[in-house]
Amino acid sequence: MRPEEAQSSLPLALQQLLREMEEAEGALLPTQVLASLQTEYGMCDGAQQDAHELLVRLLEALPQSARLLFRAVSVHSTRCQECEEVSTHEEAACGLSLNVE
Repeated sequence: MRPEEAQSSLPLALQQLLREMEEAEGALLPTQVLASLQTEYGMCDGAQQDAHELLVRLLEALPQSARLLFRAVSVHSTRCQECEEVSTHEEAACGLSLNVE
């Protein structure tokens, strides 16, 4: 069964971690979050992971209403060289690709 088909425990683990952060005075270990990521997505098992992939997994675990906070719209415009007419196309995205030099 794929992770998105099952009830994810990641949102509950994140919620618990946020509660603990409000009350904590020192460092916290996100053991439940890491366990959920490892069990549900095969991440955080000691191997090097992509930070963007982790962010995507965390955003996927959020309820749909919260995901809207992280949603962006990319607008692509094309101008005809002959008639100068411009056509646009909008595409929803949760991430941006940036060139780093």
